[in-house]
Amino acid sequence: MKKNIFILKVYAEIVKKEVIKFNFLVFKGAKMKKYLFLIFLLFTMLSSFSYSNYPRPNYKYYIVKEPMVVKNLELPVGTEIVYFDTSLFGDGESSRPLREKNIYQIFFPDDKPLMWGGVPVSLIERFFNRSMKGFTVYPELGNSLESDENKRKLMEKNEFLKLWFMWTKNMDVNIKNENDWSFNPDNMVLGGEADSRYIDYGNLEYFNGKDSMEEHLRKLNEAARNVK
Repeated sequence: MKKNIFILKVYAEIVKKEVIKFNFLVFKGAKMKKYLFLIFLLFTMLSSFSYSNYPRPNYKYYIVKEPMVVKNLELPVGTEIVYFDTSLFGDGESSRPLREKNIYQIFFPDDKPLMWGGVPVSLIERFFNRSMKGFTVYPELGNSLESDENKRKLMEKNEFLKLWFMWTKNMDVNIKNENDWSFNPDNMVLGGEADSRYIDYGNLEYFNGKDSMEEHLRKLNEAARNVK
């Protein structure tokens, strides 16, 4: 149930960001501000609801029973691996790990988040379009009251983390080798494209056009190589 709530809150945040961007382009002046406020208020209210009864695909999953390595990631006991629904034997929990190529999501235990590039991570989710090679990394920043402060502390640690959160919270990662989801600058490109669709709405103020976005992505991926 906890996993379902987390997933739907993530999707609600994605929808909120896209709707706000759309309305920012459509509405002008006072009317724009009015609609943006109403939309923001709506999604703020939605984020406080329980999504436990909201329907979603019930894919096969496996709960890690002893430490193991998957996709070049060290998974602690309690990690939940969710697979694309390719089984002919129904949904629900599997008694053993399934094929790595079918992994969709990896949920890390609350008390044992994955450290990925210096960021505590609660979920790694493969791009749903399976023709795309990559995934999205979801940081664990605590509840809504703690999130901004925890993000600020991370941004103060080094240039890479500052550039990360100036771009987005949930980072898209394109990769060459699909068997390696580790923090490996030789195998990945961070941030998606130089396009506002990939930037958190609140961060758009840092950019004044495509050139500044491209420069930010260049610096972000360069800084990733300096992470110890």
